[in-house]
Amino acid sequence: MFVTGEMLLPHQRETIAETFACQVADGYGGRDSGFIAHECPDGNMHLMSDAVIVEILDAEGRPVAAGESGEIVVTDLYSEEAPFIRYATGDIATASARTCSCGRPYPLIERVEGRTNDLVVAPDGRLINSLALIYPVREVAGIEQYRIVQKTVDTFHVELACDGAFDRAAEDRIRGGWQRLLRAPVHVTFEYVPRIPPERGGKFRHVRSEVSAIAAANAAADVSSISVGDHS
Repeated sequence: MFVTGEMLLPHQRETIAETFACQVADGYGGRDSGFIAHECPDGNMHLMSDAVIVEILDAEGRPVAAGESGEIVVTDLYSEEAPFIRYATGDIATASARTCSCGRPYPLIERVEGRTNDLVVAPDGRLINSLALIYPVREVAGIEQYRIVQKTVDTFHVELACDGAFDRAAEDRIRGGWQRLLRAPVHVTFEYVPRIPPERGGKFRHVRSEVSAIAAANAAADVSSISVGDHS
């Protein structure tokens, strides 16, 4: 079963595999660039390097090292009439230097982490994968749909569509889990709605941040570069 379009969450992969009794392979691409990466039977994401040139760049436009995350920038090799050259996708991935045991020669990326505004910015400047916020919500019984919006580094708004099994005391569990994750107090508001519609493009995004991940990364880099050894 091949899936694409939205970010594939672990519980979704498990449900699809159990329902159709088959292996699930993730795919990543863009409307303008076509398919960029596919998952092989060994579970690794291969870049389609015969069709696109993929760069993973930091906030300053420099290639990141293996194991580090950056924005995916692609150059299309097939559109001869109007090629996209170094097109910044707005998506974040982790670079890899590994080779795959499946034997396919295409290079790997470790994972696609979502869009830049899917990343959550912690008060200390860390960029956190949105999945880390999802897990405390998924553990609560009775939540059918949810959407998390980061308004500031320490302020979140959560929309919940729930059934009769939900207990509002779970709000404190979610808030506490996020405070441990972010290593700081956070203010969380909850809104209960009948259902949560998808985005305008038809996709459903569980987490959205209104805090600029790139600006936060630059600010953290500026702070770390300040010398404290000489105040003369």
